[in-house]
Amino acid sequence: MDNILAVDPGGDTGLAMFSYPTKTWKTTVLPYEPLVLYGFFLSWLTTYKGQATVIGERFDYRPIGKYNFGGSRAVPKVDLTPREVIGILKLACAQFDVEIIWQAPADVNGQQGGDGKDQEVFWTDERVKKLGLYKPGHVHEMDAVKHILYYRAFKLDETRLFNALRIPGIFEEVMA
Repeated sequence: MDNILAVDPGGDTGLAMFSYPTKTWKTTVLPYEPLVLYGFFLSWLTTYKGQATVIGERFDYRPIGKYNFGGSRAVPKVDLTPREVIGILKLACAQFDVEIIWQAPADVNGQQGGDGKDQEVFWTDERVKKLGLYKPGHVHEMDAVKHILYYRAFKLDETRLFNALRIPGIFEEVMA
């Protein structure tokens, strides 16, 4: 695992990529165009064949709440585009026999979603700023960055990420 791709699926799909060899981060957002997304996933997986980890944000259907226009009990207006992006990602990863590591939206946005200020969220916008990885106004890209940070910190036990928050000047990763 030398390279990590995180996907925040949706009409605007946020992507974050981290390379261990170069210690660089790249982010972008792609519009919902199935062939563009499929082409990107295939290209990325081809480039890093055998050295790729893919993290995908799960789609959690929320029939009542903030994400269906005020929590009305009427028929929810749910955008299912993320499900289609997930299908495209699954197809591309299956072709390279790459397992997707699924994370919940709440892992980076808390139970209430949105601003990353919920107390149960570790990788808040402020902490991402301290690492020099924050891009204002790039919500979906930042969610993807937070998924990588969550994976590295809590699944790979990279304690140096925590140390970088406390000790200024020791974080050598950069946003390219």
